[in-house]
Amino acid sequence: MRMSTSCPLVVLLCLVIIAGGSCKRRPAAAPAPAPTPAPAAPTAATRPSAPSSAPARDADPAPTTGLVSLSIRPASDGGPSAQRRRGVVSILCDVTLGNQTGAALVVKSHYHTAFDGLSVNFRTPAGEVLGETSYLQPQSPYSIEPRDFPLPEGDTSRKLAFDCEGIPADLTEIIIQVVGTLPGSDYAEALRSNSITIKITEASQ
Repeated sequence: MRMSTSCPLVVLLCLVIIAGGSCKRRPAAAPAPAPTPAPAAPTAATRPSAPSSAPARDADPAPTTGLVSLSIRPASDGGPSAQRRRGVVSILCDVTLGNQTGAALVVKSHYHTAFDGLSVNFRTPAGEVLGETSYLQPQSPYSIEPRDFPLPEGDTSRKLAFDCEGIPADLTEIIIQVVGTLPGSDYAEALRSNSITIKITEASQ
């Protein structure tokens, strides 16, 4: 029997359709993201500053004001107010406690005076804090039980000596200020004197 010529045409047409479907254009790939730039190196303007290691400074703390005042002045006996010997500077000054409470105050101490709760702090002329020394250093206690030392109304003065370490050997003058309390008394406020500048002399060996 004779084959119809329409069959090959149908087959050919099917092949064309199939080939056209498999040749559809694929969607274009998304562009690759741009590389992230590396962080810039810190500059002097952006670099965090290191913590300051500068010594504490205190230009001139004001003296306290209250019913009890504290004031100092260079030693009035004409001798040196600060003398250096073997690295230790001995400071001598006149200290006055002014009691305006209206009654005597009783200070308690294991040592010798109503001034036993005081210390001296010392600074360079530029205000750099060098240290603080107690009036009781290097004294020894006098009694096991604290004794009473009355501080009468008005002014009471006493010459105090402080042996201070940590003062640079090339320093020829310092600023001093006396601070402290009246331990055991009815007056609980802290005391702070005026500041004075004194010269350091070298002790003869």
